[in-house]
Amino acid sequence: MKAKEEDKLCKLFFENLQFLAVQKKINLFHIAHINNGEHSGSKLQRILAGKRAKEMGQLKGFLDYIAFRPDGKPIFLEFKFADRKLTPEQKIFIEEQEKLGNETGIFRAKTILDFNSAVNEALQFLHKHKITTF
Repeated sequence: MKAKEEDKLCKLFFENLQFLAVQKKINLFHIAHINNGEHSGSKLQRILAGKRAKEMGQLKGFLDYIAFRPDGKPIFLEFKFADRKLTPEQKIFIEEQEKLGNETGIFRAKTILDFNSAVNEALQFLHKHKITTF
């Protein structure tokens, strides 16, 4: 169930990005969601979607979003719901990005009512890196 809540967080974040794009405060070509697997459908559908992603080069541990700063350097964003922990692969991914000098941000919502807080923190993270202009 918590995976579905994290999907809702990502959807709310993207809705905010779309709103900023309409106002010309972000270029949506500078940020992308990374599909880390399917959380809906039958068990067989989820397994097949995961198998296909792996065949196409999907690596475990990639964070939810990648965004590009004006200087071309990437930053990475991850949304977590409640007490969900980073996977071991995500921890390795973050360590590798830090070695390269890239920043990562983890944004948590403790409850469904707290979604806006996590999304606002993520938007501020983008603004700090000059990806948004609000």
